[in-house]
Parts: sequence; C-alpha cells; structure tokens
Amino acid sequence: MEWSKKIMAKEQLAIAVDFDGTVVTHEYPNVGRDIGAVPVLKELVKQGHKLILFTMRDGKELNDAINWYKENDIPLYGIQYNPTQKNWTKSNKCYANLYIDDAALGCPLIYPEDGSRVYVDWDAVSMMLLGKEIEDNSDLDSITDDEWNHFHDVVLTAVGKNLSRQKLKDYFRILPDDLIDDIFHWGLSDTVVRENIIEYLKSI
Repeated sequence: MEWSKKIMAKEQLAIAVDFDGTVVTHEYPNVGRDIGAVPVLKELVKQGHKLILFTMRDGKELNDAINWYKENDIPLYGIQYNPTQKNWTKSNKCYANLYIDDAALGCPLIYPEDGSRVYVDWDAVSMMLLGKEIEDNSDLDSITDDEWNHFHDVVLTAVGKNLSRQKLKDYFRILPDDLIDDIFHWGLSDTVVRENIIEYLKSI
C-alpha cells in the first residue's frame, strides 16, 4: 500500500489519531481499555512520525485523553490541529498526511462478539504502516507459558507495567525481525536476548 511504502521509506508524516474506538475502546466519557495501540504508536514516533490527537473530546474529557498519552509515554506533536498549518491556512480542519479513525472508510476494525462497538484493529494497522506481518499463531503457540513469563518480566523491566498475555503479544509483535529470530533460536530465558529486548523497548 502507498502509505506503507512511505512509512518504510522513513518519510516523516503527520498522523492524526482519533481516541475513542481508535486507541481505546468506546467508553466515553470514561477512558476505554487499551486495544494494542501503545506499541504501534510508540514505534511510529520512534521512526520520526508526528502524532496529532484529533478527537471530539473537549474539556475534562479531552484532558483525560491527553493524560492517556502522557501515562503511556507517547509524545504528541499537536492536539486537535497541526501546529504548522497556522502558517499557511486559516482552515479549522486539522491537517495531516494520514488519519487513523475507527469511523474512517477502510480503517481495519474488530467487531466484538458481545455486540459492543467496533474498534481499530492495531494488528492490521501495524502491518499496513510498519510493514509488520500479523503474528503467526503457530509460532506464538510454540512459546511456552514459562517463556511468556520470561517475556512478561522483560517487558515489566522495560516499561514498568504488568501486562496481560494479549498486551504482551502486542509488544512482541512490534519487535524487530532480528530480535524475534533470536527469541525463537535462543529462547526468552537467554540473558543477551532479554537485554536486547529491554534496550529496544526502552528506546521506543
């Protein structure tokens, strides 16, 4: 896809990102639960892309969304608008190269079995924007519970959070290919592998 080519070419993009149903589930006015956006957004920032929070939230609810980014150590380039656009337009539309929104045509979505509102599929977004293949379930199934426990400890050391198995898979998915190869070759109990993963996760 065209955007994937631009991302892979390291072109720095301004990316406008919706909040409810996009980085968290729909639970407005409360902040919903994370749906796998954090590691992907961090990787986009690491690659030099600029994130703009672009949401219908206002007042306290907007501050809650801003705080979600702060709590997850994801820097925002802009809030509700692109800081550079005031130099060349008086339009109140937020300028971005790309918009990620659960209401956007073509945005990959997950349809919960319980009938609750759809939300963005960050596995698919990761594949589209970062060139990452969706995880091979057969490979992940080969990782033992003991290995997942090792990976949990690694992620806890790197980001300071206790995460569910699904969230661990989200972090696993954004690891560089060479680290994933090392995991399957040497195992997550290998000291060097663990240190390399920690170093990488701390860098994003």
